[in-house]
Amino acid sequence: GRVLLLFLLFLLFFLLMLGRPPRSTPFPYATLFRSGLALGTGSPATRLIIPSIAVDSGVDELAILDLGGSRAYETPANTVGHIPETANAGETGSGWFFGHTESPIQGEGSVFLNLSKIPGMLQNGEDVFVVTSNGERQYLYRITSSRVVPQEEMALHDTGKSTIHLVSCVPRLVYDRSEEHTSELQSQAYIECSL
Repeated sequence: GRVLLLFLLFLLFFLLMLGRPPRSTPFPYATLFRSGLALGTGSPATRLIIPSIAVDSGVDELAILDLGGSRAYETPANTVGHIPETANAGETGSGWFFGHTESPIQGEGSVFLNLSKIPGMLQNGEDVFVVTSNGERQYLYRITSSRVVPQEEMALHDTGKSTIHLVSCVPRLVYDRSEEHTSELQSQAYIECSL
C-alpha cells in the first residue's frame, strides 16, 4: 500500500514536470527555432520586453529628420524606436533600438529608465533576456555585453550575427554618453499564446 502510494506520487510529479516548458523560455508552448532570418525578410518588431527590468513597450520605426546641412533620426517618444535601415528582430544582422532613460523637460517618457541596471546584473552572473514580437513571431535574445561610450563615438555597426543593440543616453540629467547593450538571438517562436 505505502510503496504503491509513493510510486503513484512520484509518477504524478514526473508527469507534471514533463508538461512544463523550460524556465529560460518566456513564451511557453511555442515552436522554437534558433537560426536567424535572412536580412530584409522579417517584419519590424512591434513590441519589446525585458522582464527582469520591467520594460514592456511598443516599438516604432524612426523617421529621418532633415536638419538643413545634416540629417538625424527622430527621438522616440514614450516608446522604443527602431532604426529602419538596420536588421529587424530575428534577422541575421544587427538591429538598433533606442529609448529614453528619462525626459523630464520634453516629456518623451522613460521607457529605458532601468536599462542602467543591466551591467550590474551581468556582473552578478544573471541572464538578462529580451523578447521582441512582430505579431507573428517572438524572438528571444540574451544580453551578452554592455558598454558606455561618449555620444560622438557612438556609431551603428553590424556584428554579422543575429543581434539587437539597446541604446539610451546617460548619465542622468547630463546625457552626454550612450549606454549600449548587445543581445544575441537565442530562439524564435511562432506565437501560440499571447504575451
